[in-house]
Amino acid sequence: MNIEKFSTDEQTAEISIIIAPEDYQNKLTKGLKDYAQKARIPGFRPGKVPVGMVKKMVGKSLLADELNNITSDAIFNYIKENNLDIIGNPLPKESPNTELELDELKSYTFKFEIAYAPTFDLEVSKNKTYDFHRFEPEAKFIDEQVATYQKRVGEVVEYEVSELNDDITGTLTELDENGEAKENGIVAVGAKITFDDIKNENHQKALIGLNMVDTITLNLKEVIENEVVIASLLKIDSSLVEALNPNFSFKIEKIERVKPAEINQEFFDKLFGPGVINSEEELRERIKNDAIAHYEKDAENRFFNEVVEDLVNNTNFTLPEDFLKRWLVSVNRENVSTEDILQNFSKYEKGIRWQLIEAKLVKDNNITVSEDDVVDFFQHEYMSYFGMGLDNEEMLGRIRDLAKGMLKNEKEVNRAYDKIYIDRLTQLFKNGFKINVIASDFDTWLNYMKQPLSSAQ
Repeated sequence: MNIEKFSTDEQTAEISIIIAPEDYQNKLTKGLKDYAQKARIPGFRPGKVPVGMVKKMVGKSLLADELNNITSDAIFNYIKENNLDIIGNPLPKESPNTELELDELKSYTFKFEIAYAPTFDLEVSKNKTYDFHRFEPEAKFIDEQVATYQKRVGEVVEYEVSELNDDITGTLTELDENGEAKENGIVAVGAKITFDDIKNENHQKALIGLNMVDTITLNLKEVIENEVVIASLLKIDSSLVEALNPNFSFKIEKIERVKPAEINQEFFDKLFGPGVINSEEELRERIKNDAIAHYEKDAENRFFNEVVEDLVNNTNFTLPEDFLKRWLVSVNRENVSTEDILQNFSKYEKGIRWQLIEAKLVKDNNITVSEDDVVDFFQHEYMSYFGMGLDNEEMLGRIRDLAKGMLKNEKEVNRAYDKIYIDRLTQLFKNGFKINVIASDFDTWLNYMKQPLSSAQ
């Protein structure tokens, strides 16, 4: 076998592979004999089918498979042994003498086109500055969270007259066109209406100041816009809500309000356990730190995407566009049309640029992910899901075994690898570049997070 490489331009080359008869003859002969031993053909006993007959029947197919295997191994071994840094995969070219011959063994030439990965400089240093937008809880946010905690562990008390944010329980009765109870209509006993389900302020006001003896008329579709909530109140399937007569009477039977818990040691212990928090100042500091930690991952994701966008747009190197278009067509022909690839090539090109940049960052900074790292990732996910700490050794052992079992799931393992690499690249960016932290209140921070990447640069 002979392999040669010829440059076609600065970024592409052609590899020619000449396969001589001695490269495939023995394997082809063995393949024919093996097939003859296994073939089941009427008129012949098992294992007694003549090799000549098998040759006529499947000889060319076996030869094609053998040539394909030899060629595939040869091209990829050549690339590996010669340390060729290429983009995508080799593209086969039409060869002049590939018509298969069985009676007279001959040499076959196969040609492939490859494209070299571009070389470029990429420095992660303090000479480059990026913004990092962090949510900094303001006093109002912390006040609201304290109030939420007070309600969470507060006492539910019944009242005679309704106020904003009360839970109002009663009986919903479907009405006819005359405003009377509909014969055989829907009657929902114990229906609890909460203000959280009512978005319109005017509809909320209609439920304030009601007494235990009151009965009011509601257009449920106007008052409660969520069809799932309406279905739950009426105890019907959500698919029936669209055709439902929306007018119902609502007879008030119970008005409940949460009496907020007092801020004292009992309150702190109910929230976080005995002795963890011992003052309102500690509580507010805990709320602040928890909020920052909770939204930090969103901030890091946004930061990572902004850095990636900037690196892709401003790291200069040239790609072999014509080769890439043909390669993308060849690898996506079953899922994406050629027209789509050609029309949206800029999007595909952007993805390829990031893959090349990412590979360089990983190589230059020795970023690796081990199997133990993947197991740790799954273990952390399980512990977060179950709300576990690190104090139960027996349970931790079980969780660890579950995490190891996830290694059998290729899709989940790939997800873990991708996530870990992103986390480590994010830390590389945060440690390597100069970071300008911009702290803001929640609304300002959230509005920024929602902006498209291009408009936030």
